[in-house]
Amino acid sequence: MVIPAANTFTFTVDASLPAVQKVPVDVVFNPPQWDLLWGSVSSMQTIEARIGNLGCDIPVGSIGNILLNGTAPSIPGTANFLTGCVLSVRFDRTDAVRSLGTSAPGTTVFPTVEGKIGTDTLFSGKGAVALNYNHGTLTLRGQKVILGKKTTTLPLPGMQVNIFDKSVTEKYGLLWLLHLGEIWNNNQGEPHLSGVTPTNGVLQFDVPSGDYIAIGKYLGGFSTTLPFRIVDTKEEKRVIYFIQTKDGKILPGNY
Repeated sequence: MVIPAANTFTFTVDASLPAVQKVPVDVVFNPPQWDLLWGSVSSMQTIEARIGNLGCDIPVGSIGNILLNGTAPSIPGTANFLTGCVLSVRFDRTDAVRSLGTSAPGTTVFPTVEGKIGTDTLFSGKGAVALNYNHGTLTLRGQKVILGKKTTTLPLPGMQVNIFDKSVTEKYGLLWLLHLGEIWNNNQGEPHLSGVTPTNGVLQFDVPSGDYIAIGKYLGGFSTTLPFRIVDTKEEKRVIYFIQTKDGKILPGNY
């Protein structure tokens, strides 16, 4: 029997490549309490992570790929060093809460912030966050105003409703009421509180404190509330009107 010679492989180790360094860091979140309902409505609001133990001679431009819990990216352009060589960076608060996965109010969690310095240094650390569930209640009524010899107001079932953070109106200035369809169509990834009015025309939402608008869509038309503020434990009542003219046309109320 002839046994063939084993193949011979040669490996070359490139010792010039730098070893990756892992730096543990201290993380403090501001605010230290997060409302779980932040994950329900997108907004322009942010949370801050203050990262210590990085050192004092690191250019901000060399820091990148900063993630919260491995999923939520930091907001571009927000990284800067504070007094004491502490790196401050901001995350969208909706993304921050969603990065927690399933969590319970009244508990303390420890989100992880990680990032990269240059090509050969990784940093990672955890900070404590207390979770709560503070919210107010929005009672929203859809109504149809029928014009005629005698004006009649009826509940409006079948109206689609989206709750938006007030910030979606800012790009339009005082003319935002003329752009309801554009706001509705361009921000479909934003509202996370939505519904369709039932037979009595009334919807209720638990909403985290903040400033909002509600837009209703009915038979292809749009109507809205004016901006309103939700305060913890309080109820806010709003109405979205559509007007039916004598010839049967449906017009937005925009009250």
